[in-house]
Amino acid sequence: MLDAACGTGWHTIALAQAGYQAAGADISAAMIGRARQNAGAQGAAVEFHEASFDALPHVAGVGFDALLCLGNSLVHVLTEDDLKRSLAGMAACLRPGGLLVLHNLNYDRRMVHKPRWFQVNSGSWTGRRRSSGASPTTAMPA
Repeated sequence: MLDAACGTGWHTIALAQAGYQAAGADISAAMIGRARQNAGAQGAAVEFHEASFDALPHVAGVGFDALLCLGNSLVHVLTEDDLKRSLAGMAACLRPGGLLVLHNLNYDRRMVHKPRWFQVNSGSWTGRRRSSGASPTTAMPA
């Protein structure tokens, strides 16, 4: 499992401690340094790589079962062309049938409505529909 935009590495470390084979990547050398320190302090055997989203397959490798991009990191990709390159880089890291998890919050809605929960939204990519498992009665749409 690859944690893209891992920051200080705590999600990656938790995944490794839960028994997953996990690696982390981030564009920031400072964050990768901190992630390595945190992993060392926790005794977690995790590899961390400095890489942008589009460089992930060249730096972190390919064949991952899953790739996580958590913490609203993808919104920092500012142009449509960069977004396409970023998503292509993420997809190239995955084995066929691998899972891509993107975490993006609508902070404007959160500030106005102050919901306790956000619904997982669905969408499609490469013509394949992905649907949400959340019920609209139990979660507020983001």
